[in-house]
Amino acid sequence: MYFLHKKHQIHRDLKPGNVLINSEGVVKLTDFGISKTLENSTEFCNSFVGTKNYMSPERILGKDYSYSSDVWSLGLIIFELATGQFPYVFSKYYIEHVDYILNQPDPLLPDDGTFSYELQDFISRSLKKDPSERDIVSDLLKHPWITAVSPNDEKGVKMWLKELYGK
Repeated sequence: MYFLHKKHQIHRDLKPGNVLINSEGVVKLTDFGISKTLENSTEFCNSFVGTKNYMSPERILGKDYSYSSDVWSLGLIIFELATGQFPYVFSKYYIEHVDYILNQPDPLLPDDGTFSYELQDFISRSLKKDPSERDIVSDLLKHPWITAVSPNDEKGVKMWLKELYGK
């Protein structure tokens, strides 16, 4: 995502089906069919495209959005990977699903000892309903949950991903 945002591109359809992970824990994004190139880092989008369940609140509301909408989607994906479930209740009625996202508190991982403080904080920084409160990708890359990655570190993101998939 950093590479995309650095090139002034928003993916706009980040979801588990568009993320590939190999046996070494290397992550690749796919399906750039609705990505958008912005003229500069301060431009916004306003089109309603992508998978609705992974849209940020500002996108659901039809407001202008930018790079932080991808950060929201990333946070949902990591939350789902960590817990095995989507953070919001699905309803057969889309309006109920939207209402839940817009009116419930920001999703947080349980503070019950299951998840590290670093992962909880990473999720918290990604899943802020107010896009101006979300970390940007370059800040998330400096987050302790990400920087723990090294070839000999058993707590890094790559090892976490490998553990999720039993490799």
